[in-house]
Amino acid sequence: MVNKKGFELQFHWILVLIAGAIILFFFLSVVQKQRSLSGERLSITLSTDIDAVFSSAIESKDTAQSLVVPKAGIAFSCSSVCDCNFWVGKKTNQFKDKIIFAPDFLEQGNAVAWSSDWNLPFRSANFLFLRNPLDKYFLVMDSSDAKSRNLFRELNKSLPSEVALSVISPSEIPGILPVGNSKYRFVFLNTEANPPFDLSDEFKKIDVSVVYVNSADKSVTFFEKSNRGLSFSADTSLYAGNSAIFAAVFAADKDIFECGMKKAFYRLSVVSEILRSRSQALEDEMFSIGRSDCVYSAPNINYLQDIVNNARVLSLSSSFVEDADAFVGLSIAVDGVDSLNNNLIQQSCPGIY
Repeated sequence: MVNKKGFELQFHWILVLIAGAIILFFFLSVVQKQRSLSGERLSITLSTDIDAVFSSAIESKDTAQSLVVPKAGIAFSCSSVCDCNFWVGKKTNQFKDKIIFAPDFLEQGNAVAWSSDWNLPFRSANFLFLRNPLDKYFLVMDSSDAKSRNLFRELNKSLPSEVALSVISPSEIPGILPVGNSKYRFVFLNTEANPPFDLSDEFKKIDVSVVYVNSADKSVTFFEKSNRGLSFSADTSLYAGNSAIFAAVFAADKDIFECGMKKAFYRLSVVSEILRSRSQALEDEMFSIGRSDCVYSAPNINYLQDIVNNARVLSLSSSFVEDADAFVGLSIAVDGVDSLNNNLIQQSCPGIY
C-alpha cells in the first residue's frame, strides 16, 4: 500500500514528466515553425530571383542560355481561362506579361532557356522556351516528302545548337526505347501521325507526348497519353509563324500554348496600331514633298488595320480552331504588309517597319 508521502512523490514525477513533455512539444513546434518559415522565405526569394531571370532571358533576343533550377524545381501551369503561374516550392508567381512556353515541371539542375523573336512580319514579341536537358525531344521528318523536308529546313535555320533536338525518320520510331525517368516528346513535321505512332510497348509506363505539325493548314495537334497503355487523346490548335511551332514543341499542353499565343496576338495588335498611325503620317509627309509614289496602303485595303482587327480577335479567342477565319485574314494582311514594305524600300521610301 502506497503511503501519502510515496503517493505525493509519484504525483510529483508525473507532473514533471507532463511539464517536460509540454516544454519539449513547445520547442519542437517552434523549431518546426521556424523551419517552415525558413522554407517559405527561401521559396519567396528563389521565386523572385527566377522571375527576374525569366525577364532578363526574354529580353536577350535570339539567345540560348543555361538556367540553374533550384532543388525544389519549377512547376508551370495555365488554366483554360489563361491564369498562368509558375511555382518554386509553395510560392506562386504569375507569368504576367511574359510569354513562356515550358514543360509542366523543370527538374533541379541546368535547364535550357531560349529567347526567340516572333516576327509577323515585324517583331512584336519575344518568346521564352524552356526545356529540361534530360527530356528527350525528337523531330520526326520524312526525308522522302518535300513538305516534311522543307518544314524541317525552315525550323532548323533558327534552332540554336544549345537546344538539342534529335532528328529521326518515321521508320526509326519503333527502335527507340525509353531510358531512365526521362520524358519523351515526338514532333511530327508534315508526317502522318496516328496513335500509337509505332511506339514500343516500353513506353506504356513512360511520360510520352506527341505534337503533329501540319504546315498546310497551319495546325498543331497535341496528343496526350493516358497513365497506362498507349492510348492518346488529341487536341488541335492553330499557329502563326515558325516561332509558334517551337512554342508548340516546348509547351506542356494546348493551354500553355494558346495562352502564350493570345498574349502575343495582343502585342501584335498594339504594335500594328502604332505602325498604322506612323504609316499614315509618313504617307502624308511623302506626299507633301512630292513623293506621291510612296504609298503605304493598297487601294481600298489597309493591311495594318486588318492585322490589328484579326490579332485582337485572336487575343480574346476561346478557341483558335473556331476562329480560323481570323488566322486566314491575318495571314493575308501579313503578306500584304510585307509586300508593301519591300516595294517601299525598293523605291527608296521609308519602310513601314
